[in-house]
Amino acid sequence: MAGMRLAILLLAAALSASAEFRRVEVDFEGTGCASCAESLPARLGRVRGVESVEVDLSRNRVTIRLQAGNKTRLAPLVSRITQDGTKIRRVETVVRGKIARQGDGLSLLPSGLTETYRLRPGERASRLNPQNEVLYEIRGVFSDAEPGAESSLEAESIEALPAESR
Repeated sequence: MAGMRLAILLLAAALSASAEFRRVEVDFEGTGCASCAESLPARLGRVRGVESVEVDLSRNRVTIRLQAGNKTRLAPLVSRITQDGTKIRRVETVVRGKIARQGDGLSLLPSGLTETYRLRPGERASRLNPQNEVLYEIRGVFSDAEPGAESSLEAESIEALPAESR
């Protein structure tokens, strides 16, 4: 019985650490209010899974680092940024997940999340033949990251992670 519990715990740990958003960088505009911009770290820090938040007002950029094994979705982060009228110009990310063929396209499936994201692999990765059990690290830019929009990720790089990273 104890061996079975240990096996279940190890499996759960492996699954939870297997995929997630690792970093999200958001370029924004429309924050004329200094206190609104200064409140970003506290607002984003309340999202479960956020490890740190840095705001660079000279570049109008917020960098969010997420804890290993998080199950944070993109939507709550975007919502916290736009709640005061701030507009998002660009969302760059590093995310780990599985890639699946869906119809004539590809989808990113971060483990533990119910969301999928349409994946546009770019020129270098256009010949990607996703493997079912392979975990990938994708660096890219989200289009249409506004709340309620269907997001797609334009991949700048896609790398298969070694088995020990999964």
